[in-house]
Amino acid sequence: MKPLAIAALVLLALPFLAACEGGNASAVAPEAKPVAILNLTVGTDDPHRAWMALRLADHFVTAGRETIVFLNVTGPVLASTKLGDVKFEDKPAYREIVADLLKRGAKVLVCPECAEKVGVGKEDLVPGAEFASAESLFGPMNQNTVVFSY
Repeated sequence: MKPLAIAALVLLALPFLAACEGGNASAVAPEAKPVAILNLTVGTDDPHRAWMALRLADHFVTAGRETIVFLNVTGPVLASTKLGDVKFEDKPAYREIVADLLKRGAKVLVCPECAEKVGVGKEDLVPGAEFASAESLFGPMNQNTVVFSY
């Protein structure tokens, strides 16, 4: 009788054990690529802060992280073709920095509501920048994600 009871317990436990194993993907999955999200809430209204944030994004890209620059509040102006050659001190123009980040593989996501508020339309975005969606912003996040805010 004991072997039959043990066999019954094992059979009853199999679905539970399978669900537990399948639910813990991080235990068996290879380590996810590091993701860095830079939340930038300023634009030309705080030139030094904007410069430092974009500089940090450059470091993320150089380090091989999947890099997302999220421009919100007044930040959307930094991804606008209407910005021109605005820059911080003797540094490169913001539009050049953003274009370089995009060229090197960073994603530049713009809050659509914030963009509207500061007069930036979808048609004004630099090539490669895009309006953010829940999927484009949250989809890349994993257990190896860091977020910095400026």
